[in-house]
Amino acid sequence: PPFHNGGVDIEKYILYYTELSPKDNFTLGGKSSQRRREKKDDNGVVEDFDIQNIDAVRRSVTMYTPQTEVILTNLRGGSKIQQIELCAINKGGIKSDCTVCPSVKTLPPSWRQTLEKEMERALASREDYIDSDLMQGGGVVQREEKNVYINWLRAELGKLDPENMSTRKEKHGAKITSTTDNSPAGGGTNAPNENNQIIVDYNRRKQQFFYRINTLEKDISSCKQSRADISTRRSFLTFQMSDAQKRILQLEAELDRISTLPEKMDVSSNVIHGSDQRFTVQRLRQELRNELDETHANIAMGKAGVIEGDKTSELLSHQIEVKEERLKQRHAAYFSFDCESKLVMRFGSKICLDHKVVMAKYFLIWASMAQRRTRLRRIITRVARDERRKTTILVLKRWKEFMQKEKDGNANSNEDELFGIGGALLKQAERKQNESIALTASAVKNILHIQNTSKMRQWEKRSEGMTSLMDLSAPCHLLGHDEMVMIQGECYYNDSRFHESVDCFDELLRNLSGTHYANVPKRDIARLIAAIHGSLGDLYFNLGNNDLAIIQFERQLSIGTELSSNKDLISAYLGLGKCFYENGDHNLARDQYMNALSECVFVNDKNCTILAHKGLEKCYDRLSKQTMAVKSKAKAEAIEYEREKRIASAMKTFDELKERLINVTAEEGDVIELQKASPHYLKLKREKIELEGKIKDAGEELVNTGQEAENARQLLDQIDVELREAMMTKKEKMNSSLVHESTQEIDTGELVIRLKKKFHGVTDEVSEFEIIERQTKTKIKNLKDDLNVLEEDIAIENGPLMQKILKDKVIRCAGLNASNTAENDVTGSSTGGVQRVVTCEDRHIYIHDLSNGVLRCIFGGDGQGKLHIGEPWGHTSIITCVYFRSSKVYTGSMDNTI
Repeated sequence: PPFHNGGVDIEKYILYYTELSPKDNFTLGGKSSQRRREKKDDNGVVEDFDIQNIDAVRRSVTMYTPQTEVILTNLRGGSKIQQIELCAINKGGIKSDCTVCPSVKTLPPSWRQTLEKEMERALASREDYIDSDLMQGGGVVQREEKNVYINWLRAELGKLDPENMSTRKEKHGAKITSTTDNSPAGGGTNAPNENNQIIVDYNRRKQQFFYRINTLEKDISSCKQSRADISTRRSFLTFQMSDAQKRILQLEAELDRISTLPEKMDVSSNVIHGSDQRFTVQRLRQELRNELDETHANIAMGKAGVIEGDKTSELLSHQIEVKEERLKQRHAAYFSFDCESKLVMRFGSKICLDHKVVMAKYFLIWASMAQRRTRLRRIITRVARDERRKTTILVLKRWKEFMQKEKDGNANSNEDELFGIGGALLKQAERKQNESIALTASAVKNILHIQNTSKMRQWEKRSEGMTSLMDLSAPCHLLGHDEMVMIQGECYYNDSRFHESVDCFDELLRNLSGTHYANVPKRDIARLIAAIHGSLGDLYFNLGNNDLAIIQFERQLSIGTELSSNKDLISAYLGLGKCFYENGDHNLARDQYMNALSECVFVNDKNCTILAHKGLEKCYDRLSKQTMAVKSKAKAEAIEYEREKRIASAMKTFDELKERLINVTAEEGDVIELQKASPHYLKLKREKIELEGKIKDAGEELVNTGQEAENARQLLDQIDVELREAMMTKKEKMNSSLVHESTQEIDTGELVIRLKKKFHGVTDEVSEFEIIERQTKTKIKNLKDDLNVLEEDIAIENGPLMQKILKDKVIRCAGLNASNTAENDVTGSSTGGVQRVVTCEDRHIYIHDLSNGVLRCIFGGDGQGKLHIGEPWGHTSIITCVYFRSSKVYTGSMDNTI
């Protein structure tokens, strides 16, 4: 008890503790088991838990006075007990400060405890499979069927007794600790040490693949053997039933022979025992009937055995198909895992560059910049030295002239004037020197700008007619110097100077990550970077460094995926395909070419489609799939031929159009009469077209229904004929193709039942088809009646009275499309313009076809004083002006609205 109880007696104690135990879940795919992993720290202390793989449960135990001791039960073996705190609570409800105890650790679980805990987990699982590392051992997690795993656990628990529990526990412990060995526990070869360093759990994952493949192969072999045994037993049963059938004929013949003899008469017979023996007729008949019943029972049992064997064989066949499919998936997954491992190893050996190489590269860059600064300093120094020399020579010349004048007596005798002139000359020389330095700096800048401009023009001139390495799908935002670097890199590429081209594109990639492009949209910069990575991939491929080329193409693929840029994706897939092909990974190359082909569908890029088909041709040729190779070659040639043919046809059409436009004159013209009609007329015409379409659809439906009904009637006749034949025949079995899709041999009784059932079903279908035919005919008749009514209304609209009313309406203004006149084509028929003309009458707008004058649309105006919910949707007064441009019509009215 505590030293101070707070003035009131202690009522109870509360013990808090946190139990840390490993999780019971497992994951596959090469990850380690989360049951328990033992590892040593730097001090050699064994640590049994991983923070990410444990469950922490906070528990409490209450003890009431006078109890001061407690025993913790139901603790899990091999778990830690941390944060042990004990506090006292008096009767006043005051809680004392907690006393912290050191952490403790429970003993490792026994083999029985491990099995019982695993049994609880397996029984509580709702899945058909259990992931565990107990059956295989070695710490390798495998997926087992739930029922098989539970039976194994029960068998292991049944083997345990108090004498061998500790022995089994030691064996199990040996299995767990054996996982620290680098060698795999099961079949398969040891992986190299560098695989374990680069690829996590390489040996474990490989062992899992081998275990699953071997298990599936054993299951398939067992199923096939069982199916073969069933087939052998079926043949044996068939042979026995054949002998039994013959025996029945013998017994029935013997019964017929003695049927007319007296009961007490003695007769001889060799049917019962195989040799002649004397029997009374009554006893012989009884013996024959008993053996006849026994033979019939044997035949029935044989048939039941055959039927059961067929069902079992079908079930085994299904299991074999499922397991073979799983085996194929496992083989494919292992092949992919092996290829990825090789690829990672190859990249791991290439990506890690020596720091000395990097230092040498940056030293060369620094040396070139230092050399450039030295050259500029030399130019500035030379110019300044020349100006100082000129100034000194000028001052010396003036001084000599002055001295000559003084010697001749013409100089001024004033000494101050002598010094004043020299001072003025010195100041003038100093001012000119400063001006010369400023002019020199400006001249140097202009020289550098002119030099860069001349180099850029020189590279642009060289790049004319060359192959472009970068196919930019975004606007080019490169600055002047970077654009010159890009052109220079492409020129080096066309000159097969790939190393210099790589340096240019590396410099361009570094410049794009600077602050000069802060105002450029990030999406355009990303597209430029993706294109540069694709260019570097092509350059490394030409240099024979396929691994670095794959890295560049994968970077382009990653950026293209984020930007959803089809061109970058196509370029990356094509580059990866040719790199994998050169490395000998023909299956991966084929997949990349197939991906490129699927992306070409969205952009309709014929050139890339041809390259993809040619790449597939080479891959299929290497994979010994000649048929697919021939198909890919034919597709590539077809696209090339089609492109050449379309280009030739387009050029021919272009020449014809050019000649036609040249020969077109305005001497000929057409007089078109514009149709006048009411809005109701247009509505009736539209309804007529809809009704004619419905009548056409109903007619097609009637024809299809009649054809289906006729087919059903023919099937009904066939069923009737075959049903009569089955009911009259004496055969036990008949061949029929009406029950199933194919011809099968069926028992006559069962065939009669199935044919009757199908006969009734087909009869119902024929009745339904007849009802649908009658309904469709009624529908067509009603639609034709509606069409006749519409035609009568249209005739009234086209009648003389309506035409006279429409004729009196005067068109106030008309407008041709301004877009057509801008292209020097008033009608719009030659340049693909808008072949419409707009006319206005009163408050209404009419749109006519310019080629034949047919009225196409009417925009009606609003009547004055007409009530609306909201604003009027048309003009309420006379339209006075119209403007028609592109697909829009603008009108102005006397109601002061547009």
